[in-house]
Amino acid sequence: MEIDLSKIYQPTEKQKLAHSSKERFTFFGGAMRVGKSAWGCNEGLQLSLDYPGNRGLICRWELSSLKRTTLKTLFEFLPSELIKNYNKSDGEIELINGSVIFYMGLKSSKSINALERLKSLELGWFFLDECTEVERKYFDLLKTRLSLKLPNGRHPYYRGLLASNPEPGWVRETFIDQKLGDHIFIPALPKDNPYLDPNYIENLIKDLPPEMIKKYLEGSWDVIEGNDYVFPYSLVKQAVERELERTEPKEAGIDIARFGGDSNVVVIREGAVARIVYESKYQDTMRTTGEIGLILEKENPSISKIDAVGIGAGCFDRLKEQGFNVAEIIGGFSPRDKERFYNARSENYWSFREKLEAGLVDLPNDTKLISELCRIKYKIMSDRRIQIESKEEMKKRGLKSPDRADAVIMAFTGGEGRIRRRKVPPTTGFKIGRYPRDVQQMIRAEKRRMRGRPSFLKER
Repeated sequence: MEIDLSKIYQPTEKQKLAHSSKERFTFFGGAMRVGKSAWGCNEGLQLSLDYPGNRGLICRWELSSLKRTTLKTLFEFLPSELIKNYNKSDGEIELINGSVIFYMGLKSSKSINALERLKSLELGWFFLDECTEVERKYFDLLKTRLSLKLPNGRHPYYRGLLASNPEPGWVRETFIDQKLGDHIFIPALPKDNPYLDPNYIENLIKDLPPEMIKKYLEGSWDVIEGNDYVFPYSLVKQAVERELERTEPKEAGIDIARFGGDSNVVVIREGAVARIVYESKYQDTMRTTGEIGLILEKENPSISKIDAVGIGAGCFDRLKEQGFNVAEIIGGFSPRDKERFYNARSENYWSFREKLEAGLVDLPNDTKLISELCRIKYKIMSDRRIQIESKEEMKKRGLKSPDRADAVIMAFTGGEGRIRRRKVPPTTGFKIGRYPRDVQQMIRAEKRRMRGRPSFLKER
């Protein structure tokens, strides 16, 4: 069988340079969208074809992320004619020439000890994608697994392939700061990828803060992420790539705006999985409340949490009057942990960050949401409390209100944040101040008149 793989994969100049490197351990990438996964998958595939009976491993920290990204890329370039057997449960792809490509997540679970499984493998090559997600001990162990002897008694060309964006840690120390023998770093930038959308770089420059532009577009290893940003891009990216099951509780987060550039956003979260189900701009509160009511009737969350400051108060009152189980989230309230946080907003934001760190969030792949989360800053006050920057401070930096981010965080706000449930009398769905002055005077006069009447007349 003859298959022209060049028709399937046409490497860029930087990818060609990485393919032709003579060092055993090659680290390729640095910036975003330079074809890191495509390079690693195709290099591993070529090694499997060149050496019949070879054994290779494609791995990443989380198996769910691996399946959504790297494994999907592999099958884009692996012709089905070359596959003899595909065992999904064991993570094994056997080729027609006897070579086998294994894939696995390195994060151990109750049923799988990843380190023990690695110790049982004999490999001819491995591809560690997003290598900065894992500890160095996994890389050191993978090095020792390059010991395979082929069926013909010879040894394959051993290769260890790594790819990632710039992050502080052992990858930088090993491939950037040091000049170790048999190790090489081959950098690449988005401008080196001719297959990208022409507007990709321009759009990212608009969306990302300067530090992230240097890091993910310019491939700078000198920028340490997370110094003053609440949600590091790496954590948000992992949450986007994560695939978790929808479970209970089912709750809603609602961020209300009126006119201008802000948006009304409704987010439904089921357990760890968040969905943006509604967004609107440039309409009055009455119409917004009606549309949100229809969404809540359809989704039927157990509770809906609303930013009830300003315009949101009217929406809250009306939804409460209509019988929905709604609760107010007031960012200016005092936090539960007063020694650690400046206000409830800071506590709620930081709690969401901790959920991201624990891998308990599955976010939609929404560019605006990612951008909003990654732009929010925090500071440590003189009394060591954490304070999230206000929306007014964000506007001074030229940023819009993070409406989608706020809705997502409210959906995940639980017992650790401040939620207030307020009783609203059925007849006070709208505040009197919203009516014209003459109507206000009539209402007040009617209330004064009703105060002196018998109770049964009041009820009637």
